[in-house]
Amino acid sequence: MSELLKPEVILPLGLAIAILAVVIWVLYTQNKKLFEKLKSEKNRFSEYKQKLKKLYSSNFGYPQRDFNKLNKIVRNFFREYLNLNFNLTYLELEKRFRDQKKENYAVFCRQMSDINYSGEKIKPEKIKDLIKTFEKLLNSY
Repeated sequence: MSELLKPEVILPLGLAIAILAVVIWVLYTQNKKLFEKLKSEKNRFSEYKQKLKKLYSSNFGYPQRDFNKLNKIVRNFFREYLNLNFNLTYLELEKRFRDQKKENYAVFCRQMSDINYSGEKIKPEKIKDLIKTFEKLLNSY
């Protein structure tokens, strides 16, 4: 009988192959789950960008309504990705971001607060600027 066909060689070799197959299968399923999570996350993140793009391309016929749409997008992003309470004011958010050394976020929140509570008529150009600023924040996240 050949040296390779002896039970002393075949049994350990078969066991090693079986263990290797199980390890590969476990790694494959874990990788597949992780890939699905990343794909889902990418899709959700891209939805925010699409909503901003759609809002930016609107004619801004109703600036207050458009600002409210932007406000909803921003607050949902802060809640979903940064785990921040939806009920926090922009001034409270600004303070948190300054404490976290996220100046760009803090400046954006200050701008949102100023527009939201100034009592002045909202200008479409200002909404466009806010959309561009928030888009930069999304891209840097």
